Amino acid sequence: MISFKILHLEDEKENITNFQRTINRYNVQHNCDIKYEAVLSIEDFNKKNIREFDATIIDIKLNGNANEGYLVLDNMKQALDRIPSVIYTGTDSVNDNKYALKTFTKGDENVDEQILDFLINIHKTGIMNLLGGKGQVEQILANIYNNNIRHNIDEWLNLAMEDSSKCETALLRFIGHCLEDILHSNCEQTYAAEMYISPLLNEELSPGLIIQDNCTNKFIVITPACDLALRNGVRKADTIQLCCIENITKHFSGMSGALKNKRHDALKNKNNMFHYLPKCNIFEGGLINFQGLKTIEISELENHNYKPIAKIASSYFKNILARFSNYYSRQGQPDISFNIEEIDQDLLNQEIER
Repeated sequence: MISFKILHLEDEKENITNFQRTINRYNVQHNCDIKYEAVLSIEDFNKKNIREFDATIIDIKLNGNANEGYLVLDNMKQALDRIPSVIYTGTDSVNDNKYALKTFTKGDENVDEQILDFLINIHKTGIMNLLGGKGQVEQILANIYNNNIRHNIDEWLNLAMEDSSKCETALLRFIGHCLEDILHSNCEQTYAAEMYISPLLNEELSPGLIIQDNCTNKFIVITPACDLALRNGVRKADTIQLCCIENITKHFSGMSGALKNKRHDALKNKNNMFHYLPKCNIFEGGLINFQGLKTIEISELENHNYKPIAKIASSYFKNILARFSNYYSRQGQPDISFNIEEIDQDLLNQEIER
């Protein structure tokens, strides 16, 4: 049974009563356990422990102020409260995703049910269970602290005495390593949406960054991180190396049996010259062509001749980089002439002698 708790900021008691009735009916019809609590003012909203709730519904016009609800949502964002929120208002409101996941308009047909359907679908993604104030991420971080960091606190104290700011960054990196280790311990199947970070959380130049030129050609940065890192404001490298990302039809567009087999090999990463990036709503995908190398000046990025559009998550980029390295480390050897039939006959003779 799906169960979660909603906090509703609404200044009209009649709307609260109607929404409660809708929830009661919805719970029976859909076998859910949606709990509901409403407050009439920002002051009452702020008294609540927001992390006890799984979602919020926010009216924008409160007590005659046309934009007061936005202030609540902005405060939640600044407090880093990761609670899925929707706007539910009778005033003209355009949600640009800055404040909430979606905007619903009072008076629309079956709008209360639409809100509940939307929140049910959000719950099904796992966002409420993972990222909410009482979600699994909080539990995992607590586990990392209690079962690892706490036991090695002297090591972190020593680092902090050397440089507290660098220690904090190192600790954050370590937590990231722990999260990766925990979450990849059982990953029989992964999905395209896991591969791409977009919108970018950090546009810093780094391996795995996908960039696009002014003609919409796309490339992936493969220059090692050590060459791109800033040290005293200076990078080791003045240029970066890119591999082009191409549409699969450029190489495998036919429908003959042979071409389909070659295309399938490329899609399954059985063709050493390519690495396939699967398509999803986050990124359109394509084939990384290891032969399609290009070197550009870092200044071209700084001058906006290229723009960052996404990044391959590090655990997936490691595989891409390994395949790229293997492709260019092939040694090969000249064809050596020998008689296979003669070897077969020798083996047969040995079997007969036994």
